[in-house]
Amino acid sequence: MTLTSGVPQPLLMELPKYQLPVLWHLLMNLWERAKFFLERAGTIILYSTIGLWVLAQYPKKPVGGTEPDIYYSFAGKLGHMLHYVFAPQCFATLATVRRETNSWGWTGFLTGYLFALAYLAALIVNNITLLLLG
Repeated sequence: MTLTSGVPQPLLMELPKYQLPVLWHLLMNLWERAKFFLERAGTIILYSTIGLWVLAQYPKKPVGGTEPDIYYSFAGKLGHMLHYVFAPQCFATLATVRRETNSWGWTGFLTGYLFALAYLAALIVNNITLLLLG
């Protein structure tokens, strides 16, 4: 039984002729995608990098300071205070997640998840080390 009257016809599907992609079109497509990525994520990464560089350069080591310059900089001081909060995250990853999901909720979830995962891994390594070394 068929939906149409008459003798059932075999399925005939015409496929287009296969052609290799034109190299110029391929390169232009890759260029457009790379440019789009660099415009979206690259600006955040660039501004974050410049900001971190400024924080790492100033203020300079005081006269008679024995530690490396980074210990006296704003970045060094912030790093000592916030090390355990931001150690598991990569700012570029968080910026990309924020851009791709367009949601602070997912970015916050990822931040909390990475923090908990890093803390759990550090706790396991610490306990194993204490058990093995006494």
